[in-house]
Amino acid sequence: MNSRPHKKTPSVWRRRECKACGAVFTTSEVVADDSYVFSVKDASGRLSSFSLPRLIFSIAGSLSHRASDSVPDDSYWLAQTVAQNIQATATDTVTTVAIAEEVYATLSNFDATAGIQYGARHGLVQNTSQRANRGRPRTTRRGIS
Repeated sequence: MNSRPHKKTPSVWRRRECKACGAVFTTSEVVADDSYVFSVKDASGRLSSFSLPRLIFSIAGSLSHRASDSVPDDSYWLAQTVAQNIQATATDTVTTVAIAEEVYATLSNFDATAGIQYGARHGLVQNTSQRANRGRPRTTRRGIS
């Protein structure tokens, strides 16, 4: 009867109606993140379990320039792709840097702008443009006293 995505969590609220008896009930659908069995090691060496919803939100932040109705689905499927790639190549522990690099590569293939946004936010992309003359312009000519 009615469906609404939750704004802060990767879940969907749904109002349903039984076709047999007409009873109305509500469900909440969430992404199950227990299918990936590897730990994540952060820069300080602390271990935590992998969180697919956290990855989905991280990716969604880089897709803000796209049509808003496609961002939830795109974020979910991109996160699934990243998690599957990591699980296929990683041992039981993966670093946050390795995850960021895999997300950056996947996003760059999907949408170059999203890849750049994600890479910049995670320190994987640096500004390559440099100004030759910074500061105040010279007022005297070289070689003339």
